[in-house]
Amino acid sequence: MSVGTYGLAAPTSTWILSGSSDTADGFVRHLDIAAYDASSRIVTSTVDWNFSPYRKGQVAFTTILANMASSTPSYFLTINASSVVRNLKIINIIYLANSSSSAVTFNAFAIFWPSGTLNRFRVYNPTTLTWFNLRSSNSVSDTKYNINGYPTVYSVPAGATNYQFDMQFTGNAVAGNYQIILYNGSNVVANSGVFIVP
Repeated sequence: MSVGTYGLAAPTSTWILSGSSDTADGFVRHLDIAAYDASSRIVTSTVDWNFSPYRKGQVAFTTILANMASSTPSYFLTINASSVVRNLKIINIIYLANSSSSAVTFNAFAIFWPSGTLNRFRVYNPTTLTWFNLRSSNSVSDTKYNINGYPTVYSVPAGATNYQFDMQFTGNAVAGNYQIILYNGSNVVANSGVFIVP
């Protein structure tokens, strides 16, 4: 996917990038595509409208699209957010599992969330019954961070299940679209895809 600003069109049954924006019923949409790493792109979709001085506005949504085929194929980490729970400042019950026959490590991550400031992201090991802080300083959405705990690489054992992620925000967590991506160097090793926190 080439970096740039585009509109969308569907001349057949398939969406394609077309021009620098597209317009429908007075709403103008453009997609800004930026490089994130060798196999991923940050895509921001923005829609503007201006029907009158009192009826104008803008909404935007950002996500990461990863070309999993270009990532190292021996990684088998999966992130399952089907049971996710939001409780005041905390979002949790996001499972991490490793379906491979060897341990998988990651040393960086990116999280996307609607608003607010994340001040802790950690993972729970159900075997040792311990939490490990992947990051415990204020973070902003749409940014790739290295693990700032010790060690700086986290290893998920072969066949591991029921590891859990936990996010804590400075204020109350908000409902909306979230996404977690794990990296080993520049390779994507797990991508939750966009999931909805109710």
